[in-house]
Amino acid sequence: MTEEQNAFWHQYLATLPADQRPTDDQVVVDTLSHHTVRANEVATLVSLNKKKAHCRLRSSLEEKSAVIPQKGHYKIVLNGHQRPVCIVKTTQVSYCPFNQVSAEFAEREGEGDGSYQCWHEAHWGYFSQYAKTHGLHFDEHSDVVLEEFEKVYPL
Repeated sequence: MTEEQNAFWHQYLATLPADQRPTDDQVVVDTLSHHTVRANEVATLVSLNKKKAHCRLRSSLEEKSAVIPQKGHYKIVLNGHQRPVCIVKTTQVSYCPFNQVSAEFAEREGEGDGSYQCWHEAHWGYFSQYAKTHGLHFDEHSDVVLEEFEKVYPL
């Protein structure tokens, strides 16, 4: 965590009563996209409360030994320049095959036109390319990690 990210986290903690403050091991930092422009777009959607969920290819998290989201933990959402935009708290984490993601979850992701078809096409393209580039397997039955969250800072 950079100095700026750490300061942002501690600004949030200062808004909470001492007995309700999460510990530093309950927070991660994340851009929610590998591309600068896309990370900026996604961070804006989260900040505006339009994006309340995020989906990742499970094998990509395992391949990178990345932290798998946990209910009750926090994420400092970064823009494409690694600057903090907001903080979210994970409210639910689940796993399912790609072809079983619900239309309701796709809508909570808050991207595109909010339809399942738009979600499916965008994620199919992204996950297919990511898997190919990183030597991973991806098909309709590949597991995805579904994370739902609520923005907690700034309100």
